[in-house]
Amino acid sequence: MAFFAALQREPDLKGINITQIITFTRLLSLLKHDIILCQPVNISTTEPPDFLPPTIRTFISEATGIGFDTIPKCWHLLKEDIWESPQPQLSAEEENLFRENGWKMGINCNTNYHHNFSIQDGVRTYYGDTPKYIQVGEHQFVEHKLIGLWISLMLVAWVSATNCARSYDMALSEQQERDFAAGGWQFGCVLTTDHVWDAFVILTLLNYNDRKGTCLQVPHTGDQRDRFTGVMRERNREVIEEGQDEVGHCCDKCMHTLKRPDGSECTFFIQLYFLLHRGGF
Repeated sequence: MAFFAALQREPDLKGINITQIITFTRLLSLLKHDIILCQPVNISTTEPPDFLPPTIRTFISEATGIGFDTIPKCWHLLKEDIWESPQPQLSAEEENLFRENGWKMGINCNTNYHHNFSIQDGVRTYYGDTPKYIQVGEHQFVEHKLIGLWISLMLVAWVSATNCARSYDMALSEQQERDFAAGGWQFGCVLTTDHVWDAFVILTLLNYNDRKGTCLQVPHTGDQRDRFTGVMRERNREVIEEGQDEVGHCCDKCMHTLKRPDGSECTFFIQLYFLLHRGGF
């Protein structure tokens, strides 16, 4: 094996023992998703990348005792074997390595990965960059250009979410005539009003976070209808305190002022408008 041959000729590898090599290989085999998520979008997922993310490099160094500067050389020699290895079942000692060295850096062996987001400790974290297809239901995905069309119809033609769903089913999907859910199947094929509204909210929040260079995080637990309320409130607060992204103005269409019983006034914005970003679709 090339690695063991390198142990004999490379001075900075001579102090590495077999236990460290096994731990190095097993931990990185489990972290392949984390490794690829930090790579440029044009990097193939079927081949190991040339470099490890800095946080994973630090974690592996602390967990195995291999020097931080030696990790890249070990990765170069072992990455092909690691990438082809199946995900291992961690021992109690290896799980403890994650608790002691990984958790403080956000590296957790209990992260579940989905098409648009990962789930860890009850928190759903969406990946950076708006995906082509956005998950709007348990088993429903919508192309982001179609969502942009629905949003444009709402703003320009005042088409309701209900009519966006109806027109799609009537003109494009034709699923209203063969809804599997009506026959007892657990997954429905008819687009619903909730799907349209969820698509609206998710896409606009993803675009907003893309502009800020952040990742959208929401609770994974609870009802879907409540999942995005907190981040929408935070966006409300930001607009009230800092103004809208494009135009610093107030009008009676997007801003309303109510008078409380004690005579004080309360100002609020309609969420529909300031979640949007012109040209973001």
